[in-house]
Amino acid sequence: MTETRNAAVHLFNQAGEFFKKGEHAQLSQLAIKHLETTLELAKRHPEKVAKRARELDAAIAHFNAQMEAGIFKPDEVNSKKLAEEILEPGETLPLLSEMPLDPQSSNAFFNGFLNLVHHHYYTFLDKPELEDPNLLITGLLVDGYGFALRAKRAIEHKHTVGKDDLIIVNAICEMVQPGTLQTEMFLANWYKPDYGLSKDFCDRIANP
Repeated sequence: MTETRNAAVHLFNQAGEFFKKGEHAQLSQLAIKHLETTLELAKRHPEKVAKRARELDAAIAHFNAQMEAGIFKPDEVNSKKLAEEILEPGETLPLLSEMPLDPQSSNAFFNGFLNLVHHHYYTFLDKPELEDPNLLITGLLVDGYGFALRAKRAIEHKHTVGKDDLIIVNAICEMVQPGTLQTEMFLANWYKPDYGLSKDFCDRIANP
């Protein structure tokens, strides 16, 4: 998992350098405050980023294994949709270390991500109740992966559907195992049907 740790820490360091250049003029003051605090925490404690990255990669690997086996639980509706309606035959979800990490790709991703924050597509940075930068590291890592993969697949001219990045993120929610990442998703209120997860799934995870 060394590659995963290095990739995740590298991306957060790149994000910190990108943000220092003032590439955030259109964001709300609250979003800017949250980003500054979160990126500073990630810089001081790369082990926090690395731990969440390992758990994210484990969820991605779990999805790929379940897809290969052709087995998803009935309430894992996003995973099933991702496997059957979005990914192409033979395509798997890439691990973090398999995503583009060069500065040109990363800067294009950061610009696109912040643009969608500005247009209220990703709203977690503007929520006053999400003051904990630990939760925001989780949000940036998981939502960022979904957005980056959506962009990567679009550049590669692969099949897409509307808001397929959200389906990718919800599939990760369905695949992630108990640990820091899942706990922080609970604390940030990700596990709710309003976000696209099935009620049966949310009930099952909340009452293991």
